[in-house]
Amino acid sequence: MTEAGLEGAGLAFLRNIQAEGSPEPGAVAGRTSGGDGSVEGAVARLGGLGERPVGEHVAVFEEVLGDLESTLASVDERT
Repeated sequence: MTEAGLEGAGLAFLRNIQAEGSPEPGAVAGRTSGGDGSVEGAVARLGGLGERPVGEHVAVFEEVLGDLESTLASVDERT
């Protein structure tokens, strides 16, 4: 995929997860606020991709994925 295609895919992803008309940037439809904020922080980092060079996007995706996997693992440990 070209750099332009990657950037377009990232922006499309963000548009798909952002709630239409949400009161705060990065709000996700159907999800209430709560928890420790790690998911909200991850979504916020994805929201900043438009300001970063495309070459840095994969590293951000990988970092966010690792953080989300850790968050899910901690939820599994508590249940």
